[in-house]
Amino acid sequence: MELLILAYFRNYQESYSLTELKDNLGISFGQLDSYLDRLQTERKLRFCEHMLQITEKGMIQLLTSEMRGYRFQTNESDFENEIDVIYKVHKFSEKKWRGTKR
Repeated sequence: MELLILAYFRNYQESYSLTELKDNLGISFGQLDSYLDRLQTERKLRFCEHMLQITEKGMIQLLTSEMRGYRFQTNESDFENEIDVIYKVHKFSEKKWRGTKR
């Protein structure tokens, strides 16, 4: 959970939303507050100009973990190769459904 929080602050440095973070993680504000307090105590997050920021220690932990490439945001180009085709089933209405008499 802490690595996800660190990844979030790496991606959304100055435009973060704690409500969005809470919703993305699926936790309550109380739980999020507890994690944020712990990360600040461990000096992985800090307040700078009234905003939370990931510290060098937090960045090192994130970059040395398996979550180093994780990002919360997605680009539309990530989905360019998806096919948007509707497949029609031929003679679908001629199939016998349960409860129908035919």
